[in-house]
Amino acid sequence: MSLKWKEDYIKNLLNPYKWNNNLVLKRQNLPSTLFKYRTFDETNSMIYSIEAIKENKIWLSSPDNLNDPYDCSFDINSDDLSAIVGPSLNDIEAKIKDALKELEAQGKQDFIDWFRRVIGKRDEDLLLEFNGSTKKNYHKIFSLSERKDSILMWTHYAKNHTGFCVEYETPTDLWDGLLLRCIHPVIYTDKLPNIGKYIFSQDPWEKLIGFILPALHKAKDWEYEKEWRFILSYGILSGNKYISPPIRAVYAGARISEADLAKLKSLCIANSISLFRTSWKARQFEMSIQ
Repeated sequence: MSLKWKEDYIKNLLNPYKWNNNLVLKRQNLPSTLFKYRTFDETNSMIYSIEAIKENKIWLSSPDNLNDPYDCSFDINSDDLSAIVGPSLNDIEAKIKDALKELEAQGKQDFIDWFRRVIGKRDEDLLLEFNGSTKKNYHKIFSLSERKDSILMWTHYAKNHTGFCVEYETPTDLWDGLLLRCIHPVIYTDKLPNIGKYIFSQDPWEKLIGFILPALHKAKDWEYEKEWRFILSYGILSGNKYISPPIRAVYAGARISEADLAKLKSLCIANSISLFRTSWKARQFEMSIQ
């Protein structure tokens, strides 16, 4: 998937008059199926694995419960941070600037450098606090991948290949268009998105989208996941469960236990779902599916 269409997608997202352009972009680039890796871990199976299929539900997580510590994080410059915290901090900022000018005139550069490090640390703490509060309040996310054959993802998300992977269909008319409106491609980048100019915009649409942008950006280290995200924001979903897209197939991990494989077979038969078994090829770093 090329980066260019994703860049166009973000530009269109910030313009309500180009919403239809984005729907076209998504229809052109959204795969017909996407994949979710699962585990049989008894501590969360009632939420994340077997029960989700039985109930025909998906589970949307809060960003602060996801494995990426930077998930939904963003950058804001110091002036915008001051505006968030309040007028009192703005008054302090003005006094600090005056003090720094006076110190500079006195040639006390060492003290100025130290003081700026202190201020920089304060700004970082404020930004981390603001990031933390938005993660808890703005988004619920169901992450999916274009891949069912990622050795790393089988290891990380299916407990060393002992779990399974669910293949979901993504018809563009599903949920009366809610899927198409709320599923987004993830952009992998070297920098956190700076959203200050959007959340302080006079345009209510830009302000709305400003808080969604961090959920669409992840570090390049995650690029192999080829992720799409179904995101419900601003209290649209009161709980964490939502109706599941149609399931096309289930893929059992190469190290799945016989007991868990039996559970999976029974579940797939009961729900008329195709079941496949994964294994490793002998002469290359690839997985095969039977």
